[in-house]
Amino acid sequence: MQAQARAGIDLYQNVLRYAEVEQYGNRYRLLRLGSCDFDFDLTQELLSHTSSGNLETVAEALKDVFAGSVSEQISVAIHPPGGYSFFTPLANSLTSVQREARIAEEVKLLTYPAVESTSLHVTADPVYEETMEDGRGVSWFHVWAMHDFVHERFQQIFGALPYRTHQLKLSMQAAAAVVTGLEERGKNRAARTGEVAYTLALGWYGSHVEYTLCRNGRWYFSHYATVQSLADSAYFAVTLLRRLGLRPSDIVQVYVYGRGIEENDFAIFAAIFDTQPERLNPIPVVDLDPGSLSTDFDAEAYVPCIGVAL
Repeated sequence: MQAQARAGIDLYQNVLRYAEVEQYGNRYRLLRLGSCDFDFDLTQELLSHTSSGNLETVAEALKDVFAGSVSEQISVAIHPPGGYSFFTPLANSLTSVQREARIAEEVKLLTYPAVESTSLHVTADPVYEETMEDGRGVSWFHVWAMHDFVHERFQQIFGALPYRTHQLKLSMQAAAAVVTGLEERGKNRAARTGEVAYTLALGWYGSHVEYTLCRNGRWYFSHYATVQSLADSAYFAVTLLRRLGLRPSDIVQVYVYGRGIEENDFAIFAAIFDTQPERLNPIPVVDLDPGSLSTDFDAEAYVPCIGVAL
C-alpha cells in the first residue's frame, strides 16, 4: 500500500494556518504544521471582488512553508460566508446528467439575482443516503458554489507550488473530517453500538459561529450564523436542531474549535446539552504525541487546515 500526502491551508482574517498530512491506509501522520501572519486581510484579498495586489506575497509565503512538500494536492478551508453552500436530497434514480441539471437549477435559484450562475464554480459531494417513507432512496449532497475569480486567484498563488490539483472546501466539512478521524480512533464518546448518536462541533470566530452536526461520526449537516454573543450561538444551535427534527438531548457530545477558545465561556452549552463541551483537538488524528507541543498550543485553531488535508 502506497502512502499519500496532502496539504491543507486555512485562511481567516490575517492568519494563514497550514498542514501537510501523510495517509497510509486508515492512519495519518503529520508532516508539517504552522502559521503565517500577514499585514492584510487574507479573506478580503482572495475572496472579495476587489484585490489589493498582495497575491504574490501569499504565493511566496506558501512557497516557503511548503518547500520540499511531497503532496500532489492542496485543499483550502473556506469559512462562511465565503461562498454559497447548501444541502439537497436527490433521488438515487436520477442519472448523473439529471443530477447535475437539478443541482445547477438549485444553484441558480439560490444565487439569483446576486450573481450569474455561469460565473460560479460548483461542486457537489455526497454526504449520506436516506430511505424516504415511500421507500424511495435519496442521496443528500452538499453543494458548494464559489465565484470563478476566486478559483483563478488560487490557481495563481498555487502556480509556483508542485501540486497537481487544488480544492476549495467548506471549513465545516473540515471540522466533520476531524470528528470522523476521532471516531475511527475510538476517542469520540459519541460512538454507541446500535444507537444513533449526534455530535455537534461549534466553530467560534467572533464574527460568526459555525455549526457542524455529525451522525455516528459522519458529516450530517452544517450551518453558520452571525452572532453577537455566546448566548446567541446557543439559541441558533437549538433552532438548527429544531429545524432538523432533533432535540438537545440527542446531542451526546459537543466540541468547540476556532479562535480565542475558552472552555468556561461555553457553560451555557453544558446546561442545554447536558454534556461538557470539549476542545476539538485534531492532533490525535494525525498520530502526533500531544506532549511534543507546548502547553499553550491552540490545537483547536488548526482544525480546518488539518481537516481539509485528511
